Amino acid sequence: MDYREFVRRAFTVLALVAVALAFWELRQIFMLVFLSAVVAVSLSIPVNRLQNIGLGRGVAIAATLIGVISAIVLFLLAILPTLVLQVNSLVEGFPEAYNEVRSSYNLWYLQQSDPVRSVLPMLDDEQIQEFLTGAGDAASTVLTSAGGVLANIFVNLVGLIVISVFLLLDPKDYARGVVLLTPPGYRDRVLEVFVELKGSLTSWLSALTFSITITFLLVWVLLGWLWGVPNALALGVIAGLMTIIPNIGAIVPAIPITIFTLADEPAKLPFVLATYIFIQQLESNILTPSIVKRQMNIPAALVFIFQLISAALFGFFGILLAVPLLATIITLVRELYVYDTLGQRDVKVDLEYTEHEGFRLITQTPDNLKREYKVLTQTFEVVRAFQHETERPPEDILSDEEPAKQTQIRKPIESPIPDGDDEGDEDENR
Repeated sequence: MDYREFVRRAFTVLALVAVALAFWELRQIFMLVFLSAVVAVSLSIPVNRLQNIGLGRGVAIAATLIGVISAIVLFLLAILPTLVLQVNSLVEGFPEAYNEVRSSYNLWYLQQSDPVRSVLPMLDDEQIQEFLTGAGDAASTVLTSAGGVLANIFVNLVGLIVISVFLLLDPKDYARGVVLLTPPGYRDRVLEVFVELKGSLTSWLSALTFSITITFLLVWVLLGWLWGVPNALALGVIAGLMTIIPNIGAIVPAIPITIFTLADEPAKLPFVLATYIFIQQLESNILTPSIVKRQMNIPAALVFIFQLISAALFGFFGILLAVPLLATIITLVRELYVYDTLGQRDVKVDLEYTEHEGFRLITQTPDNLKREYKVLTQTFEVVRAFQHETERPPEDILSDEEPAKQTQIRKPIESPIPDGDDEGDEDENR
């Protein structure tokens, strides 16, 4: 390596390190921009439909924004007054309910044996006062920092709206800028990747819409009609919207559900919470993973692992955007590495279990000339030593001259399906 090549590589490494450090320092801004792009893609669906019926793009964007903001304001006006009344009723009735529960508990406590009383505490006024003092201190700390949190949320929300509107006004300008920075031979490929990225985000939005709808209906029907929880419709809307935040979003609706149930009929609270947990388990472990896998072809375990990683790296934005961020990364890896670098476009790979604790690899390669697939099957198995001399191993594992060994690995058995009687194809398959 000459001196010039060494300097070039050194500067390349330094530039990559500088870019990585800059991204890490500005990661919250990049995640805000990514969230704005996701919002712009979601809003572009109704905008495009309004354009198809004859409205201009500016009018369609304005109508969409007005509709979304109006729906949010109407929802808040419908839920907040009722929530405030229920909380006030709960606070007013809490002392009487607490005294009744404490008296019943202390009476039961005095009737227990000494081992039980040595484990469980007796509820007295001093313990309750200490608990309330600690809770008050914690609440004061939270309220003190609430102002900064609300200000940060407001700034991020304003930035999100502004960036999303700019992206919606004319997305072709941004795509045109990226295309101009791309070498002419790769411009068509860049546009193909853009289309695939938009398709991945649209698939995620479809899966998210399904999840929101199912959660809303189950909470509304089961909690409202089955258990008679007040304001079940509003609770269903809250539970549905909270599915946008994976895993953690399931905890937030439990707070108003508990408040409304305690204010209406406290005895139903265990059954209501058990029903809500069942709904969340059904939605998060069965329904949503299946629709995500079908829409986006992402395994559910990979989604959960990436949520943990994204939350550790990017905080709240990572939790909120884990699934679309993972879909974007998978699309880029598939398009730029698997298809372009490895040349595996339209190649289908499948794995099957065999009878001898192994795998069968089935590779289907497209034959564009014959408009069909060439199928190659390979079997990988572990063959153990035979217990009795009378047992004979399969002929494709051991020959008559080979003695049985402790453990042997079966060589891949290639069994291509011939495409025809062409001798050239047979030689190629061999």
